[in-house]
Amino acid sequence: MYIAGEVAVAETLKQLKPLMLTGNNEDELLVTLAAFLLDAELSYRKAAEKLYLHRNTIKYRINKVNELLAFPVTKIPESYKVYQAIAVWRILGENYKN
Repeated sequence: MYIAGEVAVAETLKQLKPLMLTGNNEDELLVTLAAFLLDAELSYRKAAEKLYLHRNTIKYRINKVNELLAFPVTKIPESYKVYQAIAVWRILGENYKN
């Protein structure tokens, strides 16, 4: 009964795989991406305030995310699936590993 839902979640989270394979800074990239897309309305300043980081740190991390995903997360429709995936990741809990 839950298998279809679990498959859908796994399929959605595949969008984040490049960020999950980066090593020890994977969580900071995911947390930064979640704050940037979900909380800060794509604002580096707002994301920096939310995460108590410098604005340039947010810019650096988002640029790294863009590089790993091979497209800018600020462009729709390319980033639509990433937006969905990061929302699911946050709902499941930031420590979720697939």
